[in-house]
Amino acid sequence: MKISYSQLKEWLSILRQQIELNLNLPHVNNPNVDNPFSGFANFLVTSTMEKSWTEDRVSYKDLKTVIDSLSKTLPAYRTNTLWGKIVWWLTHPQRALHAFAGEKIGAKAYHPNHHGNFCYEHQWQLQTEGGSKTITHIIGPGPGSEENLAEKITRASNAVFQTHEGKKGAKVEEDHLEDYKGWQKKYSRNVKLLHAPVNGPLWKGENLGKMVTPQQFTQYVSKSQSEYQIPMIDQMWKQSTTWFKKKFHSKINTSMSNQACVLAFHACSALAALEEATQQHDNVLFLQTCKQGIDRGAVANAATIFLNQHQDGQNSIDTKTALFIVGLLFGRALLVDDRMIMEERLEAFSELLGALS
Repeated sequence: MKISYSQLKEWLSILRQQIELNLNLPHVNNPNVDNPFSGFANFLVTSTMEKSWTEDRVSYKDLKTVIDSLSKTLPAYRTNTLWGKIVWWLTHPQRALHAFAGEKIGAKAYHPNHHGNFCYEHQWQLQTEGGSKTITHIIGPGPGSEENLAEKITRASNAVFQTHEGKKGAKVEEDHLEDYKGWQKKYSRNVKLLHAPVNGPLWKGENLGKMVTPQQFTQYVSKSQSEYQIPMIDQMWKQSTTWFKKKFHSKINTSMSNQACVLAFHACSALAALEEATQQHDNVLFLQTCKQGIDRGAVANAATIFLNQHQDGQNSIDTKTALFIVGLLFGRALLVDDRMIMEERLEAFSELLGALS
């Protein structure tokens, strides 16, 4: 069943209201729906597959099928081409000016909470050798004003921030990176800051050559440290590499592009930092985002939550998590910018799913 534009707008309106109220979506007859993003995703899945996911688990293949189908059929603006960008700019002049101000003028002219881009708290269990630990995951944009997260940082026993800022030439991202560094200095007692670039030579795979093992890939990433802007200490590299090897073992599937590998490595870096943080505290605050948290940030959130659950030889994920991932990937960009998530970012996550199917 094809989703109409009016249906999509109606559900996005409900999703926005429910996130603001931080309540569950009403009238969803699915035991796996337990948060607003999952309720929105249940509508997307049911419309795409003509049946809902009512079993306890969903195969990676089915999850990938839904994501790939929605990326092609969802009735929404797309900005992957110049013509698509022009159409979106003309139909969304305020949002376009907002984005332009951020690119050229900096953080003083840009506030990520404009256009309903607000933070949403989502809790999940980190799977460690010492057992499950609670992660309070802040789904939302990068820093706009410190008060947005200052109270949460203050009451958190420990916090991990992974930023995907740092696009060269974009002043707002450079400003935000400085904000993060300031936060780390101010709250150094309980904040670990990681930088995970998803632009530039590392993301594009320049000078990579043929890659066949996780060890070779992590060596390639370690040679690209100059891109990170916030140096990762040796111990963090070792922990990130350990998580990456644990998830991919002896060989990286050749169907994974460099972008998918980089996305996976950054997710493993976040999981490694969270594991270290939970050795001292059972509940850790986690923020993983970019400027708006709707493209780079959204796929990073999805990859981290997904790889946390993935085990060697496993090809399915629990349905609640699958629904949350679908809702997160498509709901964030639609809510904030009234457009599809950028194709390049979504493809990297789809390739990751395909490689592990």
